[in-house]
Formats: sequence, structure tokens, C-alpha cells
Amino acid sequence: MLKLEKLCKNFGHKEVLHSITLQIDKPIIYGLIGPNGAGKTTLIRSICGILPLSSGNVIYEDGHSMQNIAYMPDQTSLYTDMSLADEVKYIGQLRGLTSKEAMENASNNIKRLGLLKYMKTPIAALSKGTARKVQFVCTFLIHPSLAILDEPFSGLDPISVIEMEKIILEKKKEGVTILLSTHLMEHAERFCDHIFMINKGNLIIDDELEHLKLMHLMSEYQIESQTPLLFDEKHLVVKEKTADIYRYVIKTDKAYTYKQLMKDINDTEILSLNHKIPDLKEIFINSVR
Repeated sequence: MLKLEKLCKNFGHKEVLHSITLQIDKPIIYGLIGPNGAGKTTLIRSICGILPLSSGNVIYEDGHSMQNIAYMPDQTSLYTDMSLADEVKYIGQLRGLTSKEAMENASNNIKRLGLLKYMKTPIAALSKGTARKVQFVCTFLIHPSLAILDEPFSGLDPISVIEMEKIILEKKKEGVTILLSTHLMEHAERFCDHIFMINKGNLIIDDELEHLKLMHLMSEYQIESQTPLLFDEKHLVVKEKTADIYRYVIKTDKAYTYKQLMKDINDTEILSLNHKIPDLKEIFINSVR
């Protein structure tokens, strides 16, 4: 569907993106994450043709082009003197729709995001969060093959975030490929299937989320038992008791191996022993540190 080959972007003498190569070719949700200033928005704008490339290529495959790509920018870019209804009709016309088709395509999302009462309200009079919801509605006036969403949840209340997440997941089920940029790790972890992580203009992670977690397994083990266990305090990360359950997190290293851990447990009956799998936030922090 979309391939980037050694994409570079400079602003003057400053290199913002360095030789980014990646491929988007499945109807899944790709998460684009990275610290502030890493180059996420620059990468997205380069993909969409808003910024000219310094070098490299953006290749659309199998008949795909910008004509069947939907884009939601990180900043609301609506005509502020238009009403919500006129905005939808105008953006629809830019995408080749009649006013009637645009309103029909938008109606369901307008209702779900609580925008019906603002149909005649000028965009300038809307709150930032409400304007972001209008931007989201306008993004999906067409049925795209690829939707690129740059920080779509910015400025939204929790209820609107939940509803927007549901709509994005529904689009995925309909076969739409999603590239979603977010700084909120809980969003990326909750429904992204594949992770692109960039740092200082470099692509440092390109992997499926579940495989990424397995590749970053921590040297810590979570243990539960109904009887107390004796561990050297210097290996204990967590020790707590809830009801009749003792919970421990033990850190292993070259001096204190898994084999030694099992010796310390000895014949004590335990309820569970699990290798601790990091969450995306921990992987993010360790990768960009």
C-alpha cells in the first residue's frame, strides 16, 4: 500500500528525519510513537506531500494514492467562519462528494460524537475539543484505504476519546489501514497492532506490538504464594501481602540467575511464577533513554 524508502527531511542545515524506511501494507492499526520533537508530525506531513522531501521516496503501491488516503492533522485546520454543516459540505466537495453525500456520510459520526447541536454554529465559536471532533468527522467523509491520524485525541474529554476509539476500531474492521500518531502510550498499547517508534529523526523500532513485548522481556519475575518466601532484599523489587496472598517481584541478573531464584523457592508451594512482560511505556522509556 505505502512504502517509504530512505526518507530524509532537512530544515536548513538541521536534519529532522534520517533515512526512514518502512512499509504499511496490512489493514491494521500502526502506532507512530516517539518523544516530543522526534519527527512524528514531520514524517506524516512528508508522507502526505505537505512537506517536500529532502531525499528518499514515498511510494504508493497497488493503485493507491493520496486520492484514497484520509488525513487528520495534529492542529485543527478548518475554515473558522463556516458553520459545522457548511464545513462538512465544503470538505466533502473537495473530496469529490455532493453536499448531500457529504452530510449522509457524516451523519452517524456527528450523532455519535455529540455534534448535532452545533450544526449551525461557526467553527470559531467551538471549543478546541469540539473542533477536533469536527476535524475527525471530516476526515472520514470518504471510505479511505489508509487513514493517517496525527494526535487525534488531543484536547478531547474521556467520553469523546472512548467513542472515537470505537469508531477507529470499526474502521479497521471495515478494512481501513490506520496510521496513528500519539504520545499517549495507553492508547497505542490498547489498540495498535504494529509500532513504529522514532527518536531524533531515526526509526528505532518497527515491530508488531506483541512480538515487541516478547523481545523486551524484563529480567524480573512475579511470584504469588500463600506462604511467605525468603529472598535477599537486594533482589526484591516488590513485596506485598493482600488478603492471604503474598506477592513478590524479583529481579535477576548475572549474579542472581533464574536457577538461583528457583533454589530459593525450593519446595515452597507457589500459586504462580511469571516472567514480567513490559508495557509499551516501559519499552518507550528504555528505548529513547
